[in-house]
Amino acid sequence: VGPVGKTIRWAKRSRAVAASLLGILVLGLVAAVFAYQSYCAREDEARAKEKETRARDEETRAREALMKEKRDQALIAALVGDYDKAGSLIDEAQHLGASPDWVHMLRGQLALHRGETEKAREHLQKAVQWLPESVAARAMLAVAYWQDAKFEECENTLALLDELPPVTPEDHLFKGYAQATIDPGRGLDSIDEAIRMRP
Repeated sequence: VGPVGKTIRWAKRSRAVAASLLGILVLGLVAAVFAYQSYCAREDEARAKEKETRARDEETRAREALMKEKRDQALIAALVGDYDKAGSLIDEAQHLGASPDWVHMLRGQLALHRGETEKAREHLQKAVQWLPESVAARAMLAVAYWQDAKFEECENTLALLDELPPVTPEDHLFKGYAQATIDPGRGLDSIDEAIRMRP
């Protein structure tokens, strides 16, 4: 009689113990099946969440790219004097999630180009509050002071501007624009640097 036969004889003599062991074995198998199904469900859920996160990240990147594009187009439109288009593009950029600092800076610049110096100052002061290290915002504020014949405020803002390092092409461009109100030669150096930095 082999091991199987011995097991069958033992099970016949100890029916209660064998039934208990069989029940434990069945429960163990059922528990293993449920655990595996739960694991599969968690894995599916994790994959779905990961896919959703990737899709959300892609959407955010696309939205940010579009917002930046609108912001840049608004800047160009304001520079070339297409103020209505610039205003619409600023609205679109704001709707797409442009930060308040950029919105105030763009609206300030637009008001500056329209000759609305008081409105420009209000927006640019808010932009500087949001972005105290922004050379572009502070430079445009200096120009707004100059155009509004607030020369002392202009000079104080320019002095603060000299302490900030320009980082972006826009920083150099607007710093040059602001510097040119007092010293055209110095302003041209900053504008030349802006041109060199632009791809």
